[in-house]
Amino acid sequence: MASGARGDHWLSDVLHHDAAVFGEPTDSLIREVDRLGGYQLLNDQADLGRRLSRLNRAQNDDLKAVTRELRRLRDSLSKEAIATGWDVE
Repeated sequence: MASGARGDHWLSDVLHHDAAVFGEPTDSLIREVDRLGGYQLLNDQADLGRRLSRLNRAQNDDLKAVTRELRRLRDSLSKEAIATGWDVE
């Protein structure tokens, strides 16, 4: 069982240990999606989270596609947050 220590899981590494896992801009987009309330879309039960778990952390087409998806998700969550009155600085 994972204890939450660095290296236990990619998501806790990015969010809680501020580790470079996928590289930029992917790591920052993951943090932004989480900050905007999208954690449930990143965890292992969600399609995007499962796709991130399977990436080999190398620069490849899969990583680029996931990064594009994260960017769209971040933008969508940001628009939704602004529309509902969140402060999203």
